[in-house]
Amino acid sequence: MKQEKARPRSAAAKRERMERRRRKRRARAIRRGIGRFFLVLFTIIVLAVGAVFGAATVLAYGPSSTLSDMLVMATLESSAAKFVGYIYFTDEEVEAIKARNSVHETEEEVNTSLVQVAARVDPAAPDDTGATAEEQQDIEIVPVTGPTYNGYMMKVKDPSRVSVGVSSGLGNQPGMRLAEIAERYGAIGAINAGGFADPNGMGDGGTPIGPVLSQGEIVWRRGGGAYTLLIGLTKDDILVFDTINANTAYDRGIRDAVTFGPALIKNGEPMNVAGAGSGLNPRSAIGQTADGTILLLVVNGRKVNSLGASYADLIEIMLDFGAVNAANLDGGTSSFMYYDGALVNDKASLYGTRRIPTAWIVK
Repeated sequence: MKQEKARPRSAAAKRERMERRRRKRRARAIRRGIGRFFLVLFTIIVLAVGAVFGAATVLAYGPSSTLSDMLVMATLESSAAKFVGYIYFTDEEVEAIKARNSVHETEEEVNTSLVQVAARVDPAAPDDTGATAEEQQDIEIVPVTGPTYNGYMMKVKDPSRVSVGVSSGLGNQPGMRLAEIAERYGAIGAINAGGFADPNGMGDGGTPIGPVLSQGEIVWRRGGGAYTLLIGLTKDDILVFDTINANTAYDRGIRDAVTFGPALIKNGEPMNVAGAGSGLNPRSAIGQTADGTILLLVVNGRKVNSLGASYADLIEIMLDFGAVNAANLDGGTSSFMYYDGALVNDKASLYGTRRIPTAWIVK
């Protein structure tokens, strides 16, 4: 039987076969490229993590006990990195570090007579020259700098303009961002205020850690956590702080309050900071001068140009601005200042402003 000769392939079939081969080669090249990219990325991440832990190990076991203590205290103050100190030290050693690096508050009460609030002004009412309170710099934002930090101080001459704003659905919904809280109340300025439940740095900012009063009403009663200092403004617009519950605060005539701490300055005297006192972190604080001016401070941190501030730094800043009373507020990635529709300071988080339950607002 005669075999038929194979028909020659057409030019179109040859081109199709060559195109298939080219596509396969391109696909293999892309797969190799992606594989190499992820290998390089993984290597960079491993090296970066190794460098961080290597540096932490040097600090933890190095010759300087002060740097070692600051490392532990700084990580303990964060929500997501509390575990770091326990990698290098036992529970007992960490407790000893905390004991020798802390703020010792006096037990005396805030002497409200040390503050004489000047006459209130209507922000929209002009003075004899025709200038409004805003134009008279009733609110002033001043840059602050130190060896390890930079930030901003908001000075509010009329303390009656300052109150606590809260997120909607407090305790039942995620918190709001600082700008959102300010806009909710029609405020021109704001900084973050009290602490909130934040397990492993993954909290939604909706649940305060302690009592909250806002504009004369108790809006949150529950306590809990390590921070128990109630920081508030009375109906006479005087800054006070004490370890009291919401009902006691209300009975004492406190109109607005949040929970955090520690106290920094009381009755003109700085609190005793033992050892390093704390690590370097982003910080927020509130203070008041003898003439009633409210001081709202936010310090940038966890950045190359601003590592952060310690409690001792906050005390020094507040004293420089004439504070007779001052207290520490929630810090870290919550530390933000808002003014006139925009954020003032640099964020410490790659994800922008955090959701928070409370803010000190300026209307």
